[in-house]
Formats: sequence, structure tokens, C-alpha cells
Amino acid sequence: MRNYLHVSCDLHEYLKAIADSAEECGLTYINKEGKLIRSLGKIIKIYSEKGQDWCQLSNGSIIRFDRIETIEHRLKYNNTDKHDPMLN
Repeated sequence: MRNYLHVSCDLHEYLKAIADSAEECGLTYINKEGKLIRSLGKIIKIYSEKGQDWCQLSNGSIIRFDRIETIEHRLKYNNTDKHDPMLN
């Protein structure tokens, strides 16, 4: 697997907001073998290990932040759906 590339604070905060919402999301990422994988679930854990940021989904997937290609989620604000700020 390639060396870790640090991600923006915005991405980190966005994933934390999704985790705090306790709602399902879809993450498309590149796995260890270089294949594009789409995984659905709730983000149940965000953590750092050996200088790398990771998230764990409720389906058991563990994804390194810098391997994430797309995020599918619609955050809810004040009980009203709005478009994700990361997708504008």
C-alpha cells in the first residue's frame, strides 16, 4: 500500500459529523489490493494509528482516510435535508 497522504481537516471534520449523525453512508475507497470498493454502513469509530487516520463502519470495513474516493451521505440540519457541503 502506498505511503499515507495526510487529508484535509475539512474531510476529517466531515467524516466526524457523519459519525456523530449515526446515519448510514456509502464510502468508495481503494483497498490494499488497489481495487475500488463501495461499502455501506454507519461510521462507528474514527481513530489515528501510526500517524494514519482510519474509520470503521458498522459492517466491519476499516478504511484509511487517504484511500477514500467518494462519500455518499446527506447530513440533516434542523430536520431539513440539505446538500452535503463537501459535494458543492
